[in-house]
Amino acid sequence: LKGALPFKVVAQRRLTENSVRPCYELKLRRTDAPDGESAREYRPDWYKTGDHICIFPENSGPARRLCLLLGKMPDDRFDEEAAGLRLCGVGPNANKAPQFATAERALAALVEFSAPPPARAIRAFADCATNPLEAARLRELSSRSAYEDFFRHQCRSVEDVLREFPSIRIEPEALVRLLPRLRPRYYSIASSAAVTARNGELD
Repeated sequence: LKGALPFKVVAQRRLTENSVRPCYELKLRRTDAPDGESAREYRPDWYKTGDHICIFPENSGPARRLCLLLGKMPDDRFDEEAAGLRLCGVGPNANKAPQFATAERALAALVEFSAPPPARAIRAFADCATNPLEAARLRELSSRSAYEDFFRHQCRSVEDVLREFPSIRIEPEALVRLLPRLRPRYYSIASSAAVTARNGELD
């Protein structure tokens, strides 16, 4: 990404307890910041207190669990064309090498696991459920009133759904088409460049 800076998360602390939507404090360190004597001359002016930083997350842990819940191996091949991620046979993308070689890599980089799955995904899950009772329950939950109570008010994720309805059989490529895309996270900077600029850290 143009203008992106390399960071590593070096500490994480949850600020809220017993909350459906947690709030975290993160400590980041620029991986291109020098160490030792050379750090004395390192005076970047790349941020001010109160600025916002945009982080592009990746959900490797949930993606691996999701693959196993789907009955897939994390290193199974991911078909980008079937997921609707690129053109096939025409234009500059015709011979493009796959960006996401495995199911785990694609789900980790593309799917928003924390958000409730949309109602259209629940209807698709019902069509993919091999257990008739589970399929009927999923169709019921896709209705407006039941969906709001079961998913939005209780903040259930796609992982919760697959655990509660284990007969769902769906391909990772279909999940990528059905579920919300992973969005960047924005955090406000609490650090002062006058204190932490030299070691490239911020809170």
